[in-house]
Amino acid sequence: MKEFINPDRIANAIMLKSNSFKTFLVVEGETDFLVFNKFIDKQLCRIEVAIGCDNVIETLGKLKERGFDCALGVIDSDFRLLDKEDIEEENIIQTDYHDLEIMLIKSEALNNVMNHYIQADKFDQHYGNYDSFRNHLFQVCKHIGYLKWLNKQKKYGLIFKPQTPDGNHLDYNKFISVSDLTFSDYGTLIQTVLNFSNGKAQITVKKVEIEDELKKFITDCDLSHLCNGHDIVHIIALSLKRHLSNMNSRAVSHYQISKELGLAYEARFFEQTGLYHGIKEWEKSKQKPILSF
Repeated sequence: MKEFINPDRIANAIMLKSNSFKTFLVVEGETDFLVFNKFIDKQLCRIEVAIGCDNVIETLGKLKERGFDCALGVIDSDFRLLDKEDIEEENIIQTDYHDLEIMLIKSEALNNVMNHYIQADKFDQHYGNYDSFRNHLFQVCKHIGYLKWLNKQKKYGLIFKPQTPDGNHLDYNKFISVSDLTFSDYGTLIQTVLNFSNGKAQITVKKVEIEDELKKFITDCDLSHLCNGHDIVHIIALSLKRHLSNMNSRAVSHYQISKELGLAYEARFFEQTGLYHGIKEWEKSKQKPILSF
């Protein structure tokens, strides 16, 4: 189904529905839909899932070419703040942090979800509170973040995600310990990603070159913009196998964690974000409704 979703089709669908809705919110993926569907005015606004940042940007561009100014796009910030890049488009707003899932993880939604699964004694022994747990998640995830950021900068072509929704994911167990949730080493991480990329892309760079470049590349930065929420959700799922629970093979999946974070994200959390205020400013400037509050 994903291959049939492209900017032309999305723009056409929006134009066809423009008699039924006053505004449209174009988002990247299913997690975005799950979250924003709770917050929009459903009588006046319609969400369209574009599948990916590029599709959102291109869709808004095509709508602008047609003189249609009733759509707002929301995209992940990704590495743009770290790279000092910006999107110069009034109808596109970026997330506060690397992506929407990082916004969920930095909110109390994480606390509410984890309370259902952790063993209190194990959690207290290792962390004591959720701020400490969050900090540990980012400290573990930053290593993957640095490699992804380097991959973008150097255009290595490394693959980190499955090519299809039901495809196999990167094996986080290879470089993160299930028992104590610690990162192993960069050599293991790089080899795991190279193995995962094999057959999906033509990778000409060698492991030793990547490792050498990565050691020189690592620098202090805002981990909220470095780390990918998708990676942290996988790490959270790992933590429930033995580290913070005794679930082992019965552990909750990363899909379930992601879904529950979206469901647990409340309007009061959203109202505290720059993304919320950006949408409200757009509504005011355009005199068009998006949110229900």
